[in-house]
Amino acid sequence: MRAFFITEKAAMNFAITLLAGPQDPAARSALEFARAVIRSGHSISRLFFYRDAVHIASALGVQPQDEQDISAQWRDFIAQERCVAPWGTQRGGSQALA
Repeated sequence: MRAFFITEKAAMNFAITLLAGPQDPAARSALEFARAVIRSGHSISRLFFYRDAVHIASALGVQPQDEQDISAQWRDFIAQERCVAPWGTQRGGSQALA
């Protein structure tokens, strides 16, 4: 019997859908997961913001001064990692987050 061992880690390509709005702790957890994916040498091909998560794309939201602006952190992450990030609209279409 032969034993086969993988000596190199295969890079994975992730697609992430976020449903949580900017005030939901899940939005921060998803951002930390996305950062961990990149740090681990994998890639993110698509981020999709749907339902309450579409508010992350808006620069009009106001965060309390004692809280971090998760929307700005997501926008910075997308710009730095050059992820394609469409977000669902109320009518079911999608637009791309620049």
